[in-house]
Amino acid sequence: MAEAFAKKHGMNAQSAGTIPSTRINPTVVDVMRERGIDIASNHPKTLTAELIRDASLVDRSLEEVRTIRDEMERKIIELPAHLRAV
Repeated sequence: MAEAFAKKHGMNAQSAGTIPSTRINPTVVDVMRERGIDIASNHPKTLTAELIRDASLVDRSLEEVRTIRDEMERKIIELPAHLRAV
């Protein structure tokens, strides 16, 4: 999703994972289509040393990575309460 949004807004972007799925989640395809973005033909990519070398947004300071980690954890902790409210 992040790659698709970045490209929609004129940025050169690639996203990849350390253990990517074999296909894009169909629900993600559907919700992105609601925003006018078709990612049905996209394929998950494996993060490689080459992608890291060529990227400008991979390297972060220790404090920035901690902030990202803490934000992710907060969202995960809040998720069950959010799902109960739906």
